[in-house]
Amino acid sequence: MHLRDHRLARFAALGWLHIHANPSWPLHIIQRRMNASRLVVVIGSAHRVGSTWLFEILRDLGCLRNAINEAPPHLHRFGALWPGSIDYYWVARIHGWAILKGHADPPTTEDQAALARFVTIYRDPRDVVVSSSFQRARLPQAQGGLGEEFRSLSPAERINRLLLSRNPTLLVELERWFRTPYAVQIVYEALRAQPQATVTRLAEELGLPVNQRQVAAVVTRRDFARTTGRIPGQEADAAARKGIVGDWRNYFTSDTVECFKTAQDGRWNALLVEMGYETQDDW
Repeated sequence: MHLRDHRLARFAALGWLHIHANPSWPLHIIQRRMNASRLVVVIGSAHRVGSTWLFEILRDLGCLRNAINEAPPHLHRFGALWPGSIDYYWVARIHGWAILKGHADPPTTEDQAALARFVTIYRDPRDVVVSSSFQRARLPQAQGGLGEEFRSLSPAERINRLLLSRNPTLLVELERWFRTPYAVQIVYEALRAQPQATVTRLAEELGLPVNQRQVAAVVTRRDFARTTGRIPGQEADAAARKGIVGDWRNYFTSDTVECFKTAQDGRWNALLVEMGYETQDDW
């Protein structure tokens, strides 16, 4: 099927889903276009925390258009905002109801934060680094992969390499987005365990005019197994990772645990504790 035909089929399927689940949905679309209201939602996060999944759920709720392709070419790649500073001058010019996703830095002032509703998602840092180790081994170097030498390492060796990186961008992303006061926080583990309840609460906080039946339909449509055709735990090197909560236990060795606790002057472990993931018997 041609890409354009695929998108039309997707939009048609989603349109029927929303009308069936929420008959007032078309009226909302008409009203917001007539009154020129504006709501821009930015999903900002570190890599490998489930931000694409959350973005797709919110986009498919039918209230927000994906505005990434409206950005100047130098601001985005691979369907997301580039890492680095967001161009707030451009964000201020986005009209209507829109959604963006990316790994750019969070806003640093109230004026910047007022231009959009920022939502972030975070995850156990140990699972993040495991997921990243598989992704960076799989991807071509032009897309952020770390090459054949990295790919040839054992899973534990890859994890240690990332933890000890001289340029710990993954850690910095996690720290910045977790600590920003300007974003609504979503916990990946809660989204996995209770997707409908978590998305319903977020939709209410953002003011999206959807009902629980509509949310349930979209969450089911975006279910991991339905989307990837496999259950969590299959094909570790696949493009869409396994999404297992606590997956780090399958790959951390005693050496990896020690490396995690001491790497980057203890910042990885400090963030783990700050996020509330460490328990007395966790290790």
